[in-house]
Amino acid sequence: MIKTIITDFSYVLLYPKDRNYTDSLNGLYAKVNSDSPDFDFFSYFQLDLDVLEYYAILARNYSLHIFTSSVIQNDPQVQEYIAHVFQGIFSAEELGIKKNDPAGYTYLTQILHQDPSEIAFIDDSERNVTAAQEAGLWGVQFESLEKLKNDLEKLCALAEKTP
Repeated sequence: MIKTIITDFSYVLLYPKDRNYTDSLNGLYAKVNSDSPDFDFFSYFQLDLDVLEYYAILARNYSLHIFTSSVIQNDPQVQEYIAHVFQGIFSAEELGIKKNDPAGYTYLTQILHQDPSEIAFIDDSERNVTAAQEAGLWGVQFESLEKLKNDLEKLCALAEKTP
């Protein structure tokens, strides 16, 4: 039975305002922040409010957490949107782990005091989803909100049937 959902942040909940930009959002954030520390976050980035709303609904029945590569989610302009939805935010950089390494997910299960089979992980990167699955978590590769809803519903039903 799935009790906890962990999601990536960049390219699941957060996108660049310039849709032609396809590199690291944390890299863009670091550059813009170093050029102008008081910059308007939402001049460069856009939250997917539909996905955020879906997560707020899921938070009624599941413990929700973010697991991301770096620190973009810590920006105060973002926190006012996400703090009430997620119980915890984990940064691979701050924890000294890698998102593409199964050991990182094992470490998260220890922090959360949960069996890996009780956790679903959502990420846009197939490599990260595979690493989570290798650690025993359920994995969903994010492509769109509709696909996420469908995949998560199927995954939760399957997890219910799995001893």
